[in-house]
Amino acid sequence: MFRDLANIYPTPVASGKEARQLADFYNCRHIYIGGPDLDQKSFDEYYYGQHQVPFNLRWDLASTPSGPHADALFKKLNPKNESYILVNATQSGNVKYSLKINNPDQKKVIQVYPATNNIFDWTNLVLHADEIHTIDTSFVHFVENIYALSTRQGLFYHLARISKTEFTRRLPWETVTYDKDLCQPP
Repeated sequence: MFRDLANIYPTPVASGKEARQLADFYNCRHIYIGGPDLDQKSFDEYYYGQHQVPFNLRWDLASTPSGPHADALFKKLNPKNESYILVNATQSGNVKYSLKINNPDQKKVIQVYPATNNIFDWTNLVLHADEIHTIDTSFVHFVENIYALSTRQGLFYHLARISKTEFTRRLPWETVTYDKDLCQPP
């Protein structure tokens, strides 16, 4: 995502304090994103607004090339080039949910998992899926970026996990609801 920008170095840190210390050490600017005033119901718009970036750029600049292992991952997970349903039922921390998926034609089901360290390696699998089913994770944003505003696939957004956050979706996702008392991982 930032590989073409020589002055940006995404670095994982454990806390805001560690990020500030690292920025001081490298004599660079630490840009804080989020914060205690974060609007949980439109957090994606809040992030853009926090830095005066027009929100429409989220889609206007979304074009990203496939990851370096996209072809190999497609061949590994669908070697016979069958019709398939792509399913992301796992949230951060490897917590998996049981999703209600209607599959009367018994299509191949490919589960999203950390097969590589680059989410963009899933691009070809997203582009060629007959249906995509996902819970509220970064994967739904990834799909939104790939398709921008049009898709031929059936898109299903499963509310199987309880989340305080809400975000903007522009694709025609069909929402699959769950009994809130049962919205816990199995």
